[in-house]
Amino acid sequence: MHRLKVTTWNMGGFAFRKKQLEAWAYLENMLKPDIALLQEVARSRFDSLWARGRAFAYQGATFGTMVFCADDLARKVRPNETMSNCSSEMYISAVDLLGFAEPLAIMGVHVNPDKMFKAHLRKLVEILGQALRRKPVIVGGDFNACRHYDVVHKKNICGWFFEAMKEIGFFDCHYGLHGEEKRTYWSKKTTEPYQDDHFFAPADWKGRIISCDVLPYDPTKRLSDHGPVELVIDLPE
Repeated sequence: MHRLKVTTWNMGGFAFRKKQLEAWAYLENMLKPDIALLQEVARSRFDSLWARGRAFAYQGATFGTMVFCADDLARKVRPNETMSNCSSEMYISAVDLLGFAEPLAIMGVHVNPDKMFKAHLRKLVEILGQALRRKPVIVGGDFNACRHYDVVHKKNICGWFFEAMKEIGFFDCHYGLHGEEKRTYWSKKTTEPYQDDHFFAPADWKGRIISCDVLPYDPTKRLSDHGPVELVIDLPE
């Protein structure tokens, strides 16, 4: 088995531009993921990493969604343009991970929380359902979806999304392992403990998951308005 560490993190490029160098240093030197699914990353950062063979997919304009990987895994990663998506509704950056016993797609997602938010999530469920029928998929990102939204607003704003993901064959990694959400988003507009950032893996891969955790808030609260989530999973070689 190969133990793969995947991190998803909205690096707060819009509101925390001045902290980006420090955030990248923390990601590369402290978190040290094999693969990182990143949101709100400057295009210039992607271009620099792509030239070094460390970034493989980017969707967005000035700040977008990208897939970054460690040096020793770079030769096994290929961009998947078919599964990637860029629109006003969402950014999806997708790669294929090669060289293991089973083909695997890894997708980073950022969903726009505008007035058409539920429609965006429905479209995402459709895209992911089609992808999962072709090959195993691990998807992580900032979905701007949280069960606690429904508690606060007393409406089924997001709960249906998590049920829909289960119905099409995905396991909600953090919630499934811990039985509760943990805050990953901070804003001056709310003090509610929203977990907007999640990982999903194929339901029949549940036994391969070693851990899925929201990482410590210090120092990430200084670097972004989101906290990173880390998934550790075994892949057969």
